Amino acid sequence: MDWHIQRLEHPGPETKGWTRWWWYGCAVQREEIDRELQFMQEAGIGGVEIQTLYPLAADDAEAGIYNIPYFSPEFFNILDYTLKKAEELGLGVDFTLGSSWPYGGPHVPQELSVQCAIPYQIDVTGPCSFSYDFTSRVTGKIERAVMGRMKESRMLEETIVDLTPFLQEKLLFGWPWGKVLEDIPIPEGDWKIVVFVTHLYHQQAAIPARDAGGYVVDHCRKDAVDLFLKNGGDPLIERLGRGSFCCFFCDSIELLGNNWTGILEEEFLRRRGYGLDRYIYGLWGEIDDISDRIRYDYFLTMSELTIENFFENLTSWCESHGSKARIQAHGTWADILKAYGSAHIPEGETFGPQDKLEVNSIHRRFASSAAHLYNKPVVSCESFTWLRVPRFLETLEMMKAEVDAIFLDGINSIYNHGYAYSPPDAGRLGWPFYASSQINHTNTYWPFYRHLSEYIQRVSGMLRIGRPKCDIAVYLPQADIWSENQMADLHMGMKLQEYMGWGVTDKISKRGYCFDYVNDDILNHHADFDDAMTVNGNTYRVILLIGCKRLPPETAEKLESFVKSGGILIASEAAPYLSCGLLRREEQDDAVRKCMARIFPEKTGTWRFSGRGAAAIAPDRGEGLITLLEQRFRPDVRITGGGDCVGYVHRVDGLTDIYFIANISPQSRKVAFDFSVHGKEMKVFDAADARPYAVEAEAGYDNSTELVLHMEAFDSVFVFFDEGTKNPVKDPVLAGKGVFMRQAPKEITCPQPGARQEKTYVLPGPWRLEIPEMNYTCQWDQPEFWQQYEQVRYYSGTGIYSSSFVLQEVPEGRAVLHLEELQETAQVRINGRACGDIWRRPWKLEVTGALSAGQNTIEIYCSNRLINYAIDPENEITDYPAQMVDGWPYFSQAINQIRHRRIGLNRERQAIKEPIPSGLRGKVWITFLDNQGDEAPTTE
Repeated sequence: MDWHIQRLEHPGPETKGWTRWWWYGCAVQREEIDRELQFMQEAGIGGVEIQTLYPLAADDAEAGIYNIPYFSPEFFNILDYTLKKAEELGLGVDFTLGSSWPYGGPHVPQELSVQCAIPYQIDVTGPCSFSYDFTSRVTGKIERAVMGRMKESRMLEETIVDLTPFLQEKLLFGWPWGKVLEDIPIPEGDWKIVVFVTHLYHQQAAIPARDAGGYVVDHCRKDAVDLFLKNGGDPLIERLGRGSFCCFFCDSIELLGNNWTGILEEEFLRRRGYGLDRYIYGLWGEIDDISDRIRYDYFLTMSELTIENFFENLTSWCESHGSKARIQAHGTWADILKAYGSAHIPEGETFGPQDKLEVNSIHRRFASSAAHLYNKPVVSCESFTWLRVPRFLETLEMMKAEVDAIFLDGINSIYNHGYAYSPPDAGRLGWPFYASSQINHTNTYWPFYRHLSEYIQRVSGMLRIGRPKCDIAVYLPQADIWSENQMADLHMGMKLQEYMGWGVTDKISKRGYCFDYVNDDILNHHADFDDAMTVNGNTYRVILLIGCKRLPPETAEKLESFVKSGGILIASEAAPYLSCGLLRREEQDDAVRKCMARIFPEKTGTWRFSGRGAAAIAPDRGEGLITLLEQRFRPDVRITGGGDCVGYVHRVDGLTDIYFIANISPQSRKVAFDFSVHGKEMKVFDAADARPYAVEAEAGYDNSTELVLHMEAFDSVFVFFDEGTKNPVKDPVLAGKGVFMRQAPKEITCPQPGARQEKTYVLPGPWRLEIPEMNYTCQWDQPEFWQQYEQVRYYSGTGIYSSSFVLQEVPEGRAVLHLEELQETAQVRINGRACGDIWRRPWKLEVTGALSAGQNTIEIYCSNRLINYAIDPENEITDYPAQMVDGWPYFSQAINQIRHRRIGLNRERQAIKEPIPSGLRGKVWITFLDNQGDEAPTTE
């Protein structure tokens, strides 16, 4: 355990948080690069991810503004300079290929760009002869045309005819102009002709840097991705050197409407064993009862093409050039875990007000599960995106809460979203990114950011030790998603969350169970079933099937092996009863049903025992499922008194168990923990400062350990269990039909602080407020917020609250300063001595040694939030006055539109009508405690 404590106290530099660094139009200068990198280094940031994107200013030689063309000689020069400067400061550098997102650029030809197929439908009643001129009626290339007879809104399979060979060119003055069908015989009945057209207008990279615009690359084609990497990646290596960048980054997969690729039909035939020519209507409409089978095969093919040709291809390219691939896979239609797992560093994202305890499957838990299953030791997260809307409302306290939620979802590396390049002439607000939290030198909380930075480094480091410990695997019903959705730009993560049910896995987590998601690929190719299911050193004792109707037969067989080897399998509502795909469907359906019949009992809510394991069907995916789970398997940690705001994550390193626990709420709580670990020595440390954390009570039993903590608002701790000289850990899984029962206590320890002597001294005032920047002063009996006064109504910055007081004596022991209400951060000085900073609740600070008998002075330097300045009606975004400018982009209106849309303040002013509270309000007091005990919880 000593090694782990040493790591807690002294985390390595490699575990520091990083930040995205936006370069607007690549209009960057060396002096500002130096300045901002220095700011980041001093704030404890470990590295930057450079992302170039849209310009915010037109070229202006007099103002020193030059938007460097993408991949120009100047571009490589400034990147080279940045790499060398970052290396001097001990900072790493990542780079986002292309400009903006998704991947694309001027080197991507239209035929290799992302494609969207649109079905056009024509209803015809026969008998008749049918002709149709598609010229000017469809825009794009006709990929396939079919005809089939309709009955009760379904196309009859045996009647389908491929009309594609009958399409003829229509010429205009000898030039191909369109396609026509002529004299097609239509038999009697109601028929439907369906034409699939790949649209002429293809997606382009979103608001890129100068000269970086162009088509988005087709992620399904290796030749397309290779071309992109050759033109958009290789020059970086050639000009800047192999391994210059730590990682190349791929942002979220936002391929709008992408549902086709030029190689789809060829690859579909090769991989699925039949052609799409007659069955293509099943991608959109209903063909008898087989469309779900066709759609599964279609999405499986698209998934395989995307993973092989984009995700794995990109990772191989990065590795061959001495860098790593850090990839966000959310947004893809592909097997989401395999897509994430193909990266060296899978990356999730935190989107919206996520400063709360909640399993975030779509953007976080899928990424961390993939990292655990595919043995990726580091899993990162784009953090603080849209933390508050509008901007400038976020605080360090909110950010700490969100970071804890990220860690509790299994992630161990933080990338800020983010740092906007903002030279001094950008003004008080800088150039804020439209979707981010403004985590840079322009923000009022920036001088305090180092505290959060140190915290991120410490916790990230501990959560990279050993391996994750999860007992539960939740099977992803991807087969159902693919089967039940029409051809689309399918967001697999979103669809899975909706299908399984919002809040279902969150409820499982809050009942004390730690889980990973699992897919067919892991079950069929990477897992061992000698003892339940083992993947990369972690043994999963329980698999949950939530709303799952379909299984590949080989997956069904693996689930049977899982149960026979001691696993617990629970399905919600019903056992799966269908297979996937069109070919051999009856044979494979029969195989799945027989396998499930051997595993599950017929009666819901009862258990069937097979080999060493058991299986059951829950009546629902809520309490019914959890009740069955609790019957057979105890939670890793039972939490009482947490109010759904206290969670944990568990890692194991050799014989040491490491638990990270966080209270993500503004309330102090007395929380009891019942750990499945037993027979080990336990120690508890504050995750923020690595100091021992006060334990109210602990008790050891033959099969569990209990711990009681008084957790302050937003507190987090590490709990270590080490083998020591005590009994070895026993597996908490109980064989046979038994249920978990506590045995007699072995030992109980209740720390007794002894007779606590506490004295409270309320500082009497008067209090003075001074805001030097505004030449403003005022005075009260006790502090008040400053935004209520007209002269400083919209002020964002620092106000100094000061007072003097007399102490007859300074009692021995600890002295703790308390503030009744603080908005938002404060530095405290007593008698000219810097005592420390307050940046989150509870608003208190130890000031032992700073006080003296007699006269004392106190100064509290309070900083508020940036939103007040942002909503000041006198602050406007400056337009370029002329329609034409002398340098690029020559027409200023394009820049003005970007400025108003991306950094304009209309959204802030519409949402926030009045300035928010700023500074200090209410009582300020000091508690003196003798050395015999700790401070009692403050309830005032």
